[in-house]
Order: sequence, then structure tokens, then C-alpha cells
Amino acid sequence: MKFKYVVGLGVAAATFATVATPLAVTSVKAEATSDSVESPVSKYDINPVANYDNDSLRQIAINNNLDLSVVEALNDNIDPDKALPNGTPIYLPQNVGSVENVVGPQAFGPYDGVPASIKKKYYDSLSSAERSAKLWIAKRESGYNYYVSNGTHYGRFQLDKAYLNGDYSIANQEKAATIYIHKRYSGSWVKAKAFWQAHGWY
Repeated sequence: MKFKYVVGLGVAAATFATVATPLAVTSVKAEATSDSVESPVSKYDINPVANYDNDSLRQIAINNNLDLSVVEALNDNIDPDKALPNGTPIYLPQNVGSVENVVGPQAFGPYDGVPASIKKKYYDSLSSAERSAKLWIAKRESGYNYYVSNGTHYGRFQLDKAYLNGDYSIANQEKAATIYIHKRYSGSWVKAKAFWQAHGWY
């Protein structure tokens, strides 16, 4: 979902597509023009994704709702209007390689802050594979953090704030995420994870 909290994708991430999900985009707006600036995130902290459709950096910035100057800085300031070959590694700030780079030094465990009743209803009731996939997504979206806010997205699963209808409680985040997965992936977190691995979002 937003300023992507992505962890440990490794070299395999270079095969991912650079598309933005409606639930996972950064709040920084793409600009029609840019002045070269230093990005607050180093490209060496980022797992690259693969370009597709021969997009230019400008188009990639627009597709991902990013400031063009940030995208340029992370990608060696190449011509923003030059069409890039499919498969070109692209560095985007939402694909940082470590949650610590985004949420600070405090690390969260998979069930830190999860009330027993919530764990029982939304985790223990899942199969091992589904539970593992759900936690995998939560780790990459927010580092398991229910309180991460980034632009229009919020929480453990980085849902659009509008999708949460103003209720940012843990219970509603879990409920809303479950509904989203049900509607988009027929209730399967495993399918959602597979899509995430292929596209860098879910």
C-alpha cells in the first residue's frame, strides 16, 4: 500500500512491476517538471522493481503518484522522458528494503499490540498458509504496525483511509482488510501475497 514498507525482497524483486495500487501509493504528488534533488532514501536501501511498457521515469512517477525529482534522484538522474527498456531496474521510495528506514528503530513482532480476541478471530481462525501470507503482507506494508500513517493510507495493512471510514481501530483495520481480501482475492491471503510478489502491491 503507500510509501511502501517493503522488507527483504532481495534480487528477485527486480522482476516486480512498477504499478501503484489504489491502497498503496505514496502521498507525494508527481510533478510535470523537476529540479534534481537529493532523495531522503538511498537507492541502496531499496529493492528495485522492473520497468514495463517501456515507461519513462516521468510516467513511472505519475503512475506511482511520486515526485519526479525523487524518482530521478534514486535512478541516477537519467533523462526523465526517455523510454526505458522493459526489465530496467527502477528504484522507488516505497520499496525500501527495511522497515526501520520508515518507521524508526523500534521493530514490531507479528502479534505485538494485537489483542487476544483479535488474534483469535482474525489470525488463529486461518489456516497456517493463510496466516503466514497475511503476516507476510503486514510485515511488508507496515512492519506489523497498526499506527503507521502515510498520506492517505494507514495502519498495519496500509489501507486507504477512506476505506476505513474514519475508524482506525485495530478491530476495524482487521475487519476492513478481511473484507478487501474477500472482495479482491476471494478471501485468500495466499493469492494476495502471490499478487504482491508479482507486482509489488496488493
